[in-house]
Amino acid sequence: RRHVLGFGRVQLRRGKLREGRSSRVRILTWNIGRVYLLGESRAAGPALDHVAGVIADLAPDVVALQELKDAGQVDRIVDLLGPRYRGVGADHSRSDRVVGMLAKPAAEFEQVPIASGRRAIAVRMTNGGGPTHVAGIHFDAFDAGRRQREAAELVAWAERRGGDVVFAGDFNFDPGLCPPRGPDART
Repeated sequence: RRHVLGFGRVQLRRGKLREGRSSRVRILTWNIGRVYLLGESRAAGPALDHVAGVIADLAPDVVALQELKDAGQVDRIVDLLGPRYRGVGADHSRSDRVVGMLAKPAAEFEQVPIASGRRAIAVRMTNGGGPTHVAGIHFDAFDAGRRQREAAELVAWAERRGGDVVFAGDFNFDPGLCPPRGPDART
């Protein structure tokens, strides 16, 4: 069992070596918020058309989106993409920015409540010889203690699952806490 923390593009390869086959999961994680000091910073309207276009061009298996206004924006993106994807947006989140997950039609979705009131969304798929979960998350931007609690809850959730778990999203890490890069920094 592996837990992978994904920054940017992650490809998870697994398979049965004796059969000489492998498979991969292509994951896209994207905070679609815009950086503005004043005014609305969440994507809307034509920006969602652009998001759907990029997803269509890249054709990932799973997409983790952060900083959506509401779950309805996931529905809009899925409508733009057509039958290639299904999607779910977090419901009942206490945050004004929610996460959304899109995946190829065979995947299953799960809402993962976090005590802080935020929600992660997990996608379960079978990849190679076993299940893979991808959890889309958006940790608190302003409270380091809350981020640590949110992360601990998600790791506990991941431990209860079988197979590999990939966390994809906006972690809002403090730069001094990022792990060093080196030969063991990647799985």
